[in-house]
Amino acid sequence: MTPVLLYFSKRLGYNAFVAVSVSYGAAVIGSAFSPINPFAVVIAQKVAELPFLSGAGFRMIILCLAFFLWMLMVIRYANKNKVKKADDQDQRAVPMGKNNMVILTLLALAFVLLIFGMLKLGWGFNELSAEFFLLGIAAGMIGGLGVNGTSEAYAAGFREMTFAAVIMGLANSITVVLQQGLIVDSIIHGLFLPLAYLPVSLSTILMMLSQALLHLPVPSYSGQAILTIPILTPLSDLIGLSRQVCVLAYQYGAVMMDMLIPTNGALMAILTISGISFDKWFSFAWKPTAAIMVLSVLWLL
Repeated sequence: MTPVLLYFSKRLGYNAFVAVSVSYGAAVIGSAFSPINPFAVVIAQKVAELPFLSGAGFRMIILCLAFFLWMLMVIRYANKNKVKKADDQDQRAVPMGKNNMVILTLLALAFVLLIFGMLKLGWGFNELSAEFFLLGIAAGMIGGLGVNGTSEAYAAGFREMTFAAVIMGLANSITVVLQQGLIVDSIIHGLFLPLAYLPVSLSTILMMLSQALLHLPVPSYSGQAILTIPILTPLSDLIGLSRQVCVLAYQYGAVMMDMLIPTNGALMAILTISGISFDKWFSFAWKPTAAIMVLSVLWLL
């Protein structure tokens, strides 16, 4: 969505930070507070031996609150930092034809299939990539590009994403080194062992902050759930903390840090596409992210 919203934002007189905030930023909010995120809360609840969708109502309330807060902060920034609208003299209004409607319908169905595949069929990135690859071919053929035109459009799009893909690979390589060197195990041990000797409320807050810090060397939050929840579940039982709260602390701490960490390949790729350096993004994003984290802490307590 980011390339589309970059263009859309420029036409409205908003900068690239707004485009990334309403695309990537909103996606992170949805991921962090969703009651049905298969890569976060569903995995964590399964590992913690909690029923699927348990506590969904509680999560939906904080999802709405967090999204509303994020929306207000983004709108406030956008109105204070308007830029000159992109020149649209060369743009012509083109009516939407039947082919366009068919392509948009296929796109909507693709997302339905994506959700069903992840929840019911155990789909991973390979299956998701195959689905969107086929969707791209179908869109090109229906749109009248033909075999050659579709291939050329695919190659052109691939060319634009190559540098972003390289950045993703370099960012993920940091995680590989830390995991293969067994450095992550030592970090987990040092972060979570002291929690057993603290009051429950303080342990809850520090559990969330520890999950946030751990997300820097472990940017995969599904991997982080598998690494930490088996350790934190018996620890929570020991100190009298609900397992649901343990999962919430992981969910809010780990996933929200996708907004800030340079080891997150997706973030680095999106910033590359948007022409935003990481230091400028961090300076922009850390305050609204901190506000969401404060809301999360209050909700946990």
